[in-house]
Amino acid sequence: MWLRAPVFLAAFAAVMAATAYALHATLSASPEGLGHRDAVYFGIHAAGLGAALVVGAVAGAVSRAPAAATGLAFLVAALAVFMLAQVGSYELACGGGHNDLIRHWTC
Repeated sequence: MWLRAPVFLAAFAAVMAATAYALHATLSASPEGLGHRDAVYFGIHAAGLGAALVVGAVAGAVSRAPAAATGLAFLVAALAVFMLAQVGSYELACGGGHNDLIRHWTC
């Protein structure tokens, strides 16, 4: 059981690092750039959620817990954390003047 939290945190950190790394590719304001930005973010989040499901299932199997239930718990937790990170970065960008933390927001 003690293995699950560090594994989840490492997976979340990897997704946030990939999002921050892709920031330079998503700063264009042109219509083509906006479509590209959305495709990049969709790919990163889809890969992150898929990885959360697989890593959760593996962590559940290793810790002798139900693998499907642990994978689903990782997926739900990842969805919640992704949402909080996006809303938090939007609030910091539009309310606090700290844009481009994990993505570029237009307020």
